[in-house]
Amino acid sequence: MNNIFLIILQTALFLVSINASANTIKTKIENTKTVYTSVTKQQLAETKIKFFDITNEEYARAETYKSLALEMDKNNTLSTLEILGMYAETKAEKRKYARKFSKLFYQYTDRVLGFQTLIRQANKDFYGNPSMFDYVPVQKKQSEPKRVSRAIDLKDCNQLCVDDVKRLIKLAIIFPVDFYFRNATDLEIQQWASQLEINSDIVNEGFITLNHAH
Repeated sequence: MNNIFLIILQTALFLVSINASANTIKTKIENTKTVYTSVTKQQLAETKIKFFDITNEEYARAETYKSLALEMDKNNTLSTLEILGMYAETKAEKRKYARKFSKLFYQYTDRVLGFQTLIRQANKDFYGNPSMFDYVPVQKKQSEPKRVSRAIDLKDCNQLCVDDVKRLIKLAIIFPVDFYFRNATDLEIQQWASQLEINSDIVNEGFITLNHAH
């Protein structure tokens, strides 16, 4: 009888020991997850601060404003710089964030188009086709209604006109634009495009078209 009681007692103590060990392991895992998540968020914050060229205070302010923006729109996808620009209190601040965003967006667009060029070339090397997809039907159904049109007279295009054109060029990958030139030769249009440094890949993809106004 004593032997049976002893066996039961040893078994109970063994199970308690296993349960305690399991809880300890679980606690360690949870603590590790917490530490890892904390480190990951900190690294992400530091990366964003460096990428957007902003201060820690600006980043913290942007995160606060983002949470407010999500309260208004659950699908909000504005970038850190856009958030800061929207909630900036002075025109100088708004201009500062707009310039930062414009520069980074231009660089981003350039990278996207550059990589698309490499993809087309790789596809041509492998399969002998200029593109993996037939973009023409897609452009006809979806892109054309969203295109922007601008008529330009090169002789009367002042600085305000040039600034507007540059803005359209930078956003062309999102909002394709068609430029129509009044009383301009092919050479004048080519020189104009060269002066504004229009990326040839954007033109080849149809995001920007250069046309004579009739």
